Formats: sequence, structure tokens, C-alpha cells
Amino acid sequence: MPQSPWDPSAKIRRMSQETKAARPLRVVFWSSTEFGLPTLTSLLSGDRCELPLVVTRAPAPKGRKKLLEPTPIAKYVREEHPAVELAEPEKLAYNEELKARIRAIEPDAYILASFGMILPSSYLKLTEHPLCLHPSPLPRLRGPSPIRQALMEGWEKTAVCVMKMVREADCGPVMLCREQAIDPEDNFGTLREKLAVLAAECANDALRRISDGTVRYEPQSDDDVSCTGMLEPADTHIDFSWEAARLVNLIRAMAPEPGAVCQDADGSRLKILRASLGTRKASDAAPGTVISVSKRSFEIVAGDGGTVVVHEVQPEGRRAMEVCDYLAGHRMEAGEKLAKME
Repeated sequence: MPQSPWDPSAKIRRMSQETKAARPLRVVFWSSTEFGLPTLTSLLSGDRCELPLVVTRAPAPKGRKKLLEPTPIAKYVREEHPAVELAEPEKLAYNEELKARIRAIEPDAYILASFGMILPSSYLKLTEHPLCLHPSPLPRLRGPSPIRQALMEGWEKTAVCVMKMVREADCGPVMLCREQAIDPEDNFGTLREKLAVLAAECANDALRRISDGTVRYEPQSDDDVSCTGMLEPADTHIDFSWEAARLVNLIRAMAPEPGAVCQDADGSRLKILRASLGTRKASDAAPGTVISVSKRSFEIVAGDGGTVVVHEVQPEGRRAMEVCDYLAGHRMEAGEKLAKME
């Protein structure tokens, strides 16, 4: 039987929606890396939402002394916004204290940006809009390393998607998606910065849609699905048998950290941090051979006979430096051979 327009329960629901739209949204923010900083600063400086709780990962051992170091998010909150409540859980599963804090807030939405842990279903149920800012055009490049993978595959553009989190990682319906061009000079560091700024814009757009009641979610397509994995040490190793373009893309994807690595002619570890495609062919030389050395660069043969021009390196135990500085203290001659890490 159709509801009467005078149905009291319908009136209560309408009043609740109007009250909700009139006040700032209550948002719990989840992040553990620099990628989340532009979004966090934007949310804290705007008037669209309240941020009663920021959740970041617990301090982790770092450096040779393995001293505990808080996340960039935790540092920023303590230094710039000490009044904001901060949670640094070591785990989420069976963390009833954290769930109770979130339940008491009654959040209208989550905004998650590079948190580092998958939220269990019990947390997703605590808000109507558990949103994730994912830096790829979903369903392509799901998983933890979409920015590096886009560079490794030589993409000319990528995107940030605002996705509603579900039990399966990165499989939820998408609210909105915005493209980002990838410049030939971009590396992981510069592209992450661009996508982080775009993610902040997407977060504000998503919250506006929630406030306006104009939210629409579209299921992800089952076509063109691809996934990324966690970065492993072997993923940074340069294999000079690859074609030149693939080598340059690997170097871009690993810069500025952890750096794409190889062995120099002395067997020492050498990171290559910036390189470009050469313009000539050197099909007679073996892959990894240095075929020319100038004041500011040296050129290496790739597996397809193309060449890679190296502009910036980091020798073992030293700082990152331009090739001109490296050559000032390291004698290099044409004919030397660089090799894959053993």
C-alpha cells in the first residue's frame, strides 16, 4: 500500500535529511603517507566537514637504529593541529576500542588515502559512505602500487577514483573519477604529488555530493581489470637486456626512492635515479655496455640496441648526485659494463 504523504515516519526521515544537510559532515580520515597530506590539509581548512578523528598507522622502526618513527600524517597533526584527535592503531581486527570511538562519532563518511591496511567489514558498516581515494582509473591497477605501475607501463595519463570500499580490496563502486596527465619527465615522486593534489580535489567534490544528496555510485566493470602488488627489492633491479624504453620507465617508477639499482664495473651498487632515451642504435655492443661518457651524462646500451642516457645516480654509501659530480670522483670509460644485481 503506498505511503501517505502525511506518514509521520516519512516526515521524520525528511527532517533528519534536512538536518544532516544543514550541518557539516562528520568525517573520519584514514591515511599513513605523504599522499594523504593535501587531502588532510584541505579538509581541515575547509568548512564542508568536521574531522573528529584522524586514523594513521602506528609508529614503525626506521633507520639503522630501528627507532620508532610516526607516520607523516601523525607528525602533521601533532605539529599543526594538536587539537584534532589522533588514533595510531597497530591493528584493526578485534580493536574494539577504536570501533567504539568511531561508532560514537557517527561519521557521515570516511575518506581513506593510502592508509596501508585494508579496513575490515565491521568498520565499513559504521558509515554510509566509506570512501577511498585510489590513484588509478579503476578497475585498472587495483592494489597497493598503481602509481609506480602506471609509470612502468609507460602510461601517458592516469586518474584518481573515489570508490566506496567493500570487503574485496579496490572492487567497490565508483562515485567519480578524474584524469591526470603523465609528463615524460614525471617520476614516482612528482606524479604522486600531482595525484595527491588531485585526490584532495576529488575528496571535496565527493563530500559536496554527499551534502547535496547527489551521490551516485557506478559498479566497476569486469573488463580490463588489472592488479598491482607490493614492491619487492627485486623489482628495483635493472635488467639491461630489456628494451631502452622499459629501462627508462623502470627508473622513473623507482625514483626518487628506493631507486633502480645495478652493479657498476667494480661490482659496487649503483642507483640510477634519472635517465632518458638515447637517439642512436648500438646493436653491436652487449646490453649494459657504456658506449659514451660526457661531462654531464653517460650512455648505456639496452637489449633492443637502443640506448639509455643517465643523468643522475647514487653510488653505494653516498648521496644522490648529478652525473657530472659522480664522474668527478669516479673514472668511467666507454667499454665498461654495468650489470644486473646478483
